[in-house]
Amino acid sequence: MSTPFESIVLLCRLSDNPRVAGTDLILKFKKTTQSVSLLNSVDSDGWVTTLRVQDQETTKQLHSLENDTPVELIISGMARPEQVVANNISTMIRAGQGKFYGKQPENYFLIDENYASWEDAVHEDVLAYRRALKAVALLNRLEDVTRSRAGTSGEIILLSSRKLVVPIVYDSTVLHRIPSQSEIDDFEEDIFRDEHRDTRKSIVKRVLVRFLDSIPENERFSDFMVRIPELRQAFLADFDIYSSGFSFDKAREEFERKKLDFVVKINSCSTDVMNKLIAIPVGQALLVSQMKKEVGFELVNIALLVGSLVFVIIAGILIVNQVRTLTHIQEELNAEKKILQERARPTYDKLRGLIDSLQAKLRHHIVWVPVGLSLLILITTAMTVIAFIKFTGTIPAPP
Repeated sequence: MSTPFESIVLLCRLSDNPRVAGTDLILKFKKTTQSVSLLNSVDSDGWVTTLRVQDQETTKQLHSLENDTPVELIISGMARPEQVVANNISTMIRAGQGKFYGKQPENYFLIDENYASWEDAVHEDVLAYRRALKAVALLNRLEDVTRSRAGTSGEIILLSSRKLVVPIVYDSTVLHRIPSQSEIDDFEEDIFRDEHRDTRKSIVKRVLVRFLDSIPENERFSDFMVRIPELRQAFLADFDIYSSGFSFDKAREEFERKKLDFVVKINSCSTDVMNKLIAIPVGQALLVSQMKKEVGFELVNIALLVGSLVFVIIAGILIVNQVRTLTHIQEELNAEKKILQERARPTYDKLRGLIDSLQAKLRHHIVWVPVGLSLLILITTAMTVIAFIKFTGTIPAPP
């Protein structure tokens, strides 16, 4: 024997174009022995019913009418939280003040889909709704706090690097974009494996914050459902970084420290060579000031010129040593870059700006600083040679 709600479903299936208008279910069928039995079952459960014949409300009982008499039956109050009849999946999930976004009614029937909740689901919209409920259950397992919110099935709060509020609300148009059940199951399995479970939950929360924080609150759950495959890939990548000892936070902190070391080395190297080289033009100027045009000072002038050339040789050695030192630092940076590329590509992509700026700084110190210093030394050396020629008259020929 059918339950009263099952009787309502059977009456829907006997009817021509059954519809729900507001909270009233409107059915049109003919009086038969079966319809009489079903209506008696409905009445036994306290449902408020109104019978109409030829568009007029009647107080007659259905059983008293002639067989095959067309009737219209109105069942009022189709809003019981545990028993719902809706035109389709879209109207049902919006019913019940939003609570059906996250939890299906105990019993329900969808007219357009011709589906009752105790039957095997075959309609794609029903299957998609079940996947949405699965996604809700997945997010509930990650929640730190839950609280009620009007027009939704509550809101889930995740506490990570930032607080993320995800109201459980979505539009039925997003249902067909939800990934397959197996993709949702795989994501859930990856998160809640026993190995490093707490760490896995922490990582996936950071991923969710990263992906959803910029999305308007009422769109976050829809975005979460649609992007589950993408979220899973990001989670697996970040967990792989963690399991390799390269969690993004750790990698960033470590690289920031190494970047500071590189900057200190670069600045120290360049400052050291500039402090040494700055004395050479000054020394050459002093040598020029000692040159004289008087007879007998030729050897003195030659010695001063040789001293200037010795300064040039020393400057060249210092510049070459600086370039080699900076080149070695550049090789260390390239090695760190290669490690990040091979073992933690997502982290490398996020730190790429820092790496590029550091490489640009190195190129400047390797190329332009030595070029500038060399030009300065060449200018002062040329001035020394010109002064020697002026005071001595010629450059001494080699022996």
